[in-house]
Amino acid sequence: MGLRFVDLGDPRTNDWPLLGSPIPGLLILASYLFFVLYAGPRYMANRKPYNLNNILVVYNAIQVYVSVWIVWEALEAAWLKKY
Repeated sequence: MGLRFVDLGDPRTNDWPLLGSPIPGLLILASYLFFVLYAGPRYMANRKPYNLNNILVVYNAIQVYVSVWIVWEALEAAWLKKY
């Protein structure tokens, strides 16, 4: 049986970064879990929380702008041009 699902993938993606095998994805997942569950809480144990209010306001504004742009492009491509 082994890693049969690896053989079922699209062969055109074998040379793409992170898609040649499941190992890179699993390493990224393990690193994320290590940081979130162990390293991050230990690092922030004796520190004040970061003040990210201004950064989050800018981030949210960018998200709204991109969402409106995507909806506009979809409307323009599909509805307004009588697709």
